[in-house]
Amino acid sequence: MTTTVKVWDPIVRGLHWSLAIVFLTNFLTEDGDPLHNWLGYAALFLIGVRFVWGWIGPQHARFSDWVRGPRAVSRYLRERLAGRSQRQLGHNPGAAAMMVALLIGVALVGITGWLQTTDRYFGAEWLEEPHEVLAYAVLVVVSLFLSVSWLGAFRLMPDVARYAVLGLFTIAALAALWPLLADDFELWLDD
Repeated sequence: MTTTVKVWDPIVRGLHWSLAIVFLTNFLTEDGDPLHNWLGYAALFLIGVRFVWGWIGPQHARFSDWVRGPRAVSRYLRERLAGRSQRQLGHNPGAAAMMVALLIGVALVGITGWLQTTDRYFGAEWLEEPHEVLAYAVLVVVSLFLSVSWLGAFRLMPDVARYAVLGLFTIAALAALWPLLADDFELWLDD
C-alpha cells in the first residue's frame, strides 16, 4: 500500500478543473451566443466560490497559505533560478502569483463580457477589445503556467498527473523532493 499526502481538497480540485473546462469551452464558442454568455456567468460563479473557499476552506485552499507579496515572489524566483528554492506543498510563491493573475484575468474577462450584455454597454466597442485581449492574455498565462509547472514537475516527479488531478503526493515522491520534510506530514497522511 502506498501512503499519500493530501494537498488540495476535492472542492479546490473541482473548482480548478471546472474553471479550466468552462474557460476553454467558452473561448471556443462564438461571442454573443447564449452558451458563451452562460459559460461566462459560470466562470464568474466558480471564481466567486473559489474566493469564498480561499477564506474558509482547509489549509492549502486558503489564500493565507499560498498568496505572497511581490518581495516573496521575487525572492523565490531568484532562489529558484539559482537552484536554492525551498520546496513546499501547494503552490510556491511563483505559481501562486500565476494563480492570482489567472483568477483576476478570468474575472476581468467575465466582467467585461457581462457588461456587454447590459443595456448600458451593449455593443460598446471599448469593452469588446479588452474582453478579447484579456481572454488571449489568460490563455498565454495558462500556457506559461502549464509549461513551467509540468516540465519542471516531470523532471522531478513522474507522477505529477496524479498530483494535479487527485491532489495527492505519494510519500516516495515527497521523499525525493523534500527529504528533510518527509517525516513532518503526519497530520496529512492518508493510509
